[in-house]
Amino acid sequence: MGWQVFAGSVVLVLLPLLVVCVLLCHRVPAAAGEVLAERWVLLAASLFALAAAFFLGRLVTASLGRLAAVAPPAGGERFTGQVDDLAARIRRVAEAARESAERVDAETRRRLSAEDFLQLYRQLFDNLGEGIVITDAQATILAVNSAFTAITGYKAHEVAGRTPWLLKSDRHDDAFYERIRQVLASRGSWAGEVWSRRADGTVSPQWLRIGSVRDEAGTVRYYFASCTEIGERKRRERQVAFLAHHDALTRLPNRAFLENRLARALPAHGGDSGLLLAVFFIDLDNFKNVNDVFGHRQGDELLVQVAGRLKSVLGRGDSLYRLGSDEFILLMERVESEPALYLTANRILAALKKPFTLEFRTIYVNASIGISRFPGDGDNPLELIRSADMAMHRAKTEGRNRYQLFTREMHEQLYERFRTENGIRSGLLHREFVVYYQPKVDIATRTTTSLEALIRWQKGGRLISPGVFIPVAEESSLIDDLCRHVLEATCQFHAVLQHHGVAVPVSVNIAPRQFLNIDFIDLLEDLLGRHRMDPHYLELEITETTAMRDVEHTLRIMEQIRRLGIRFSIDDFGTGYSSLGSLNRMPVSTLKIDKQFVQDLEQHTPIVATIIAISQQMHLNVVAEGVETEAQLLELAAMGCQEAQGYYFSRPLADTEILRYLAGERAGGAPGEERR
Repeated sequence: MGWQVFAGSVVLVLLPLLVVCVLLCHRVPAAAGEVLAERWVLLAASLFALAAAFFLGRLVTASLGRLAAVAPPAGGERFTGQVDDLAARIRRVAEAARESAERVDAETRRRLSAEDFLQLYRQLFDNLGEGIVITDAQATILAVNSAFTAITGYKAHEVAGRTPWLLKSDRHDDAFYERIRQVLASRGSWAGEVWSRRADGTVSPQWLRIGSVRDEAGTVRYYFASCTEIGERKRRERQVAFLAHHDALTRLPNRAFLENRLARALPAHGGDSGLLLAVFFIDLDNFKNVNDVFGHRQGDELLVQVAGRLKSVLGRGDSLYRLGSDEFILLMERVESEPALYLTANRILAALKKPFTLEFRTIYVNASIGISRFPGDGDNPLELIRSADMAMHRAKTEGRNRYQLFTREMHEQLYERFRTENGIRSGLLHREFVVYYQPKVDIATRTTTSLEALIRWQKGGRLISPGVFIPVAEESSLIDDLCRHVLEATCQFHAVLQHHGVAVPVSVNIAPRQFLNIDFIDLLEDLLGRHRMDPHYLELEITETTAMRDVEHTLRIMEQIRRLGIRFSIDDFGTGYSSLGSLNRMPVSTLKIDKQFVQDLEQHTPIVATIIAISQQMHLNVVAEGVETEAQLLELAAMGCQEAQGYYFSRPLADTEILRYLAGERAGGAPGEERR
């Protein structure tokens, strides 16, 4: 029985070896097509190992059987030793078989891993966004990827065995390609922009990178190149470059282009050439109305048509630019005489005089033109453009639809305006603006009925006339700050009048910009609330022009303010173009006759009499401004005028002086010398 047990042990040793061999065969993935042959080799080896194990087991079993049959029982110890020796040998064989199986398994894993990486690299090669070309040392194409086909139009089989020279275009000469070869030879790589010919014969810009692969001896074995299509990028770059120096709407050169052009052109006009350079600053009149009425899309279409009209005026060597909005510049670089400037300006006005058509609508457009010259009106591009701009604004001031040459007087006026504007800003910051008050007097009783608040600028120990700084402030947002300052000071001072028992209504002049400000009503409510001022003591004066600019809008604002309890008066009445029907709809309590009619009362008696008659028919109070003599006062009283204001009664007084004036009047005494 001992030998049978031993035979079973041998089988148990060999059986795992067999299982290992079979498992090795099954561990080879059938999906790896490239290693299919290797799989069959491993399978054959496993079958061979199975057969060898079987026959070895049979041989050992047979040998053990024979030994058991002939061996005497007394020789059991010798037999046992032989069996132990044989078992040890079998164990060594089994261990060697196991180690061999492990080596086979590791090698199989390594080969399969390498194949997986090869598959991955192939997929990456084909799916790269850049076109890839691989050549041998003689520049024969070995492989290309899908991106190369997409960029060039050449398929892989069409370029295999050929050289990259089939992509050569006529955009580069031979010297260009020779430089590439020299750089490759010295550095081993090259990168740059090239124009390549596609399979359909067209050429396109590409960014090309070329590298080389060398062996241990430094000999080039392969070249590889990557190419990227940059046509779209170059198109965008050209568009960005164009828009940096051109207007997107009209496609005309812009201000930056103009300044560069002037900087190059000015040196050529120095010396005794006798030629002038001229800048025409063209600004459309009332273009905002087109945008407001027809919309910005139609406004843009009009600008395009205007650009076309202006181009038709250009002479040889002239150029046209758009600065922005409705502003254009026409540059003449070779002007032989000043009359040529007048001729060109008239041609521009004539070209724009013809009607424009916007979606079957007929539109008429005028322009104001300012002209500056070099040499004479500026030493650099910015000065010339600024001088032409000043002349253009002068043309607008004088009636629009005309041209104006720049003069040095304009520059001096601009400089003074600039100084005044900066001074106003500084004055507001340092509280240099003060409010004076001038009484309005009942003609019949000669007593003060109300006051008018008037702003004054105290600077350097002197008073600056409102006629100097108010027009400048009205051209900027500074008028809002001045009006707010006057309203604040008036409400604050009225509390002082109340405290002294001499309170009378106070009127404040409101600029058009402030009156139309959407926050104006909130400002009034805030001031009345903070200073606890009875709104019936506050009156707002607006000019006739402001009231009639947009009657419906004016009515809406006046009604809202009137509901607060504030009264209105129309200032400078008779100087504008009032509609009596519109005036009758407005919540107005007083009309003020402008002082120009009062100062020359004899000549303007019919006008003054008419204004007084209108006010009486409309049950409005009427105040005559600028009264300086007793004769004027008596004549106004004879016509039925109720109140008067002017130096005859008192000049504008500071707050302390007007307080004393009112107190003296209430006490029944004469106001004193300060009145006049």
